[in-house]
Amino acid sequence: MCKFVANREDLGSRVTGYTLYDSATLGFVGMTTKAIVEALRNGEMIYGFKLDGEELAFDDKMFHQTNLMVRTGVNNYRSVIECDIPVNNLYTVVRIIKTGDEIIGYEVITSRHARLEVTPDKLKSLIEMGLVQGGAWLDSKGKIVTAKCLETA
Repeated sequence: MCKFVANREDLGSRVTGYTLYDSATLGFVGMTTKAIVEALRNGEMIYGFKLDGEELAFDDKMFHQTNLMVRTGVNNYRSVIECDIPVNNLYTVVRIIKTGDEIIGYEVITSRHARLEVTPDKLKSLIEMGLVQGGAWLDSKGKIVTAKCLETA
């Protein structure tokens, strides 16, 4: 089982930590930057991040993490990377749902701590609108590609 980054928590201009989705408990947990760095050094799976020296960085290769929402107060969110998206909720793909060999959906988490199942068409729309922050992307032919680390249900 592994963890997926959902959002960052800030207090003023200071990063206080991150909220992660834990696939073992199906719940959300908080971790400090220091704890995440230590966990990654120890080989724990925390998807969305990689180590760049001693610093956290988006895992833009294996997990295709492209952005992250930051919670700055009660019901106040902004994205780490400024973009033209007029929403304050991004999605991360955490599991592929199959029947036999056919993909019938995807489990996603939101930066506001929800777990949802979406159809392939819905996920494609979310990706096209720039609302998926990690775990899936579109290839050059417009087909959904998912991170190899995702579990299948």
